Amino acid sequence: MDEKYQVQLLKESPLFDADWYRSQHSDVVGIKLTPEQHYLRYGWRMGRSPSALFCGVSYLEKYPDVVQSNENPLVHYLRFGRREGREIKSVKQIRNNIKKDIGVDLGKLFSPDSEEAQFELNIPLINQLKETQHLLEKYVRRCHELEYQIIDEKL
Repeated sequence: MDEKYQVQLLKESPLFDADWYRSQHSDVVGIKLTPEQHYLRYGWRMGRSPSALFCGVSYLEKYPDVVQSNENPLVHYLRFGRREGREIKSVKQIRNNIKKDIGVDLGKLFSPDSEEAQFELNIPLINQLKETQHLLEKYVRRCHELEYQIIDEKL
């Protein structure tokens, strides 16, 4: 299927939000691909959601025939799934399910203003956390590079 057609399909759908996609996936900023192209070529294979309204991973988990066809979950939904009455879940629904399952609101856990995150930090610990964050960000960037290479080799 033609990539131009798929890009247009995404642009016309409220289930793809380019601004949201960029804000959630910092490695997309500054590359030569549009958010739509990135999602079509790499993002869905990396388990990324195209917007807050559509969780591709949950769609693939629910519909193994889509996995078998190796088709982008959002493209499949827009072309066939919606008409077939297939169910989709939002990112918020998935987070709420996790909250129910583990008893913790992930959003609150990582928000510095939340009660769960209110504890006293000392300066050495803050510096250690910053260094750890820096190393993790470097690791994540490298993982993304390797994921891109692996996906390109498979295509």
